[in-house]
Amino acid sequence: MKPKCSPVTIDNKKYMVCDDGKVYGPDGGLLCSTGGRTCLDNLLKPKCQSVTLGGKAYMVCDDGKVYGPDGGILCQTGGRTCLDNLLAPKCDLVTLGGKQYRVCDDGKVYGPDGGVLCQTGGRTCLDNLLAPKCDLVTLGGKQYRVCDDGKVYGPDGSTICQFGGRACLDNHLAPKCEIVTLGGKQYRICDDGKVYGTDGGVLCQSGGRTCLDGLLAPKCELVTLGGQQYRICDDGKVFGPGGNEICSSGGRPCLDKHLLKGQAYFIYVVNGQSYAIYISNNNGINGMVVDQNDNVVCQSGGAECLLRSGRVSLLAEMSEVATSYFNYQSASLVVLLAVAVAGALHLNKKRQLEKIYSSANGESLSYKLL
Repeated sequence: MKPKCSPVTIDNKKYMVCDDGKVYGPDGGLLCSTGGRTCLDNLLKPKCQSVTLGGKAYMVCDDGKVYGPDGGILCQTGGRTCLDNLLAPKCDLVTLGGKQYRVCDDGKVYGPDGGVLCQTGGRTCLDNLLAPKCDLVTLGGKQYRVCDDGKVYGPDGSTICQFGGRACLDNHLAPKCEIVTLGGKQYRICDDGKVYGTDGGVLCQSGGRTCLDGLLAPKCELVTLGGQQYRICDDGKVFGPGGNEICSSGGRPCLDKHLLKGQAYFIYVVNGQSYAIYISNNNGINGMVVDQNDNVVCQSGGAECLLRSGRVSLLAEMSEVATSYFNYQSASLVVLLAVAVAGALHLNKKRQLEKIYSSANGESLSYKLL
């Protein structure tokens, strides 16, 4: 008996399914010898292959469909190409520092040359990668952050330098100095308290101008004369008991001459040169000899010192002998060392004279040896 066959159209193609189980294709060729429709359905059913990507299984079928791990259709057509495109990471272009980077949603980051910069992390990884590298530097007990982009941040996080790095920091922290000229010499006084001399050497480690002033201040010594204290400084100045300036220069010789003013003295003129020999007074001056140019020949010793100096001889002729006392009213003079007798200079070995008044008020005196 001839089998009965029924037409079946699938995907616009006509198949003949017969009750003897045979199935004929659109071209009349035998597709199934048995099984009928079941065989046809199985025959036309797409062939699928399991593909594992990113730890997940996908079914990629030869009809172009792709099924996801949950069985849902991901692609109606396209098969593996569709799946690859579907699973391909989505990337954004990011421009930083004039360069373009591709940041993808799978965490990868690609550099301007297409090379992989980050395997994971995406934008965070890129930012960290491009972030400047900074070193901590401790100066003066404070920490500074010096970065390879040239920026420098202070202890409080504020930006100290926009560029320049360590060089900028060093310049920023370097002490500010000013040039001061004193006594014709230049000194550098810095705000860290240091002071540098004319040769660049450190004069003061701290204290600045105060230290320099103290360093350059004249050194003074206290001298007691006649019960009064005087300050004699190495710049030649002399200050009296009340702090008043007695001498602007000259030091001790100037003080001695100052104290001799108004005191009793003898003037000897020998060979055209005059010498004043001062006698004892309340300021402790004893036998000082001063020449006509106001130079101190002897601090003490009177005529003996004058003779030893070689400036006059014992028997030198006197062209003039004068005595002057400026109201000197002491009862006796005990330390005059020489007198003029008969035109010659004689030592008074006994260092004692007898007064002979030439007038009642004692303004003019003469002497004779005892």
